[in-house]
Amino acid sequence: MEEKMKTKLLSIKARTKAKAICSLVAILVTMALPIPTHAQFDPGLHEIFQTDGFGDPVKVGEMYVPERDRGAINYVEHWVLSDKYVYPSAEARVLTFFRPARNRYASEEDFFARVTWRPGFRYVRVDSTDTDVLPGRR
Repeated sequence: MEEKMKTKLLSIKARTKAKAICSLVAILVTMALPIPTHAQFDPGLHEIFQTDGFGDPVKVGEMYVPERDRGAINYVEHWVLSDKYVYPSAEARVLTFFRPARNRYASEEDFFARVTWRPGFRYVRVDSTDTDVLPGRR
């Protein structure tokens, strides 16, 4: 019985080792592929969170990113920041993160009509260019 247990344990170890090696190879192959990456957010609605003094997440805004043509390098983001939003800086060290939102808006017009807006809130429009060409270099 003990010999059977040893054989089973060695079989499990061998399979685990094989899975680990396959995973490592897959990661290395993926890293070697020329996969285009983009800095922009995917089209849709994103919620903006920051951590409070206790490390708990607090919703501090919403971002709407309109649809765009595939491969477009120019795009826009519409940010609505609550009065709780803190601009990160050396003095204000806050953790900011984004999540896909549960709310849905049919369009930019719908977003502007229905997004929460109160005194102290701010609107930020981000016009971006995402390209693999650095200005001044070719």
